[in-house]
Amino acid sequence: MIYTLDTNFLIDAARVHFPLKENPDFWAWLVKLGKQKSVALSEQVYKEIKTGSDLLVDWIEENRMIFVHDTLTYIHELPKVLQAYGDVDEATLEKLGADPYVIAHALKINGCVITREIPKNATSAHNKKVSSICKELNIPYYTSSRFMWEVRKTMP
Repeated sequence: MIYTLDTNFLIDAARVHFPLKENPDFWAWLVKLGKQKSVALSEQVYKEIKTGSDLLVDWIEENRMIFVHDTLTYIHELPKVLQAYGDVDEATLEKLGADPYVIAHALKINGCVITREIPKNATSAHNKKVSSICKELNIPYYTSSRFMWEVRKTMP
């Protein structure tokens, strides 16, 4: 299984659960998973992280070649994902940020999305959660904790 990480997974890990300075083993383990091709990122997640100004920005830049898949490898899946969102114009697509690309990436690689979002019944495109779209498209998705339990055997 290849896990594709939503931006919120990395931000939550860096700012709340596993700050980079205090938890280098976690981040080394994540790099190990990336090198094993078990974890990947869409290019849009990389771009969202790069807009920040903390240690996560340095980490993502340092490890870009390990994790990041170029948009061209999964862009053909985007129309299917956007159709699941419903009425998506340019403004709505911008509000959605990396989310549809994360889902398109998982769709292309037969991956599992890792996100903190849980499904909810939203009708407007900009309120739909990643997990709701994954559910609709039959793409597996896990919360951060479930992901950690699933891959715990590969921890150092």
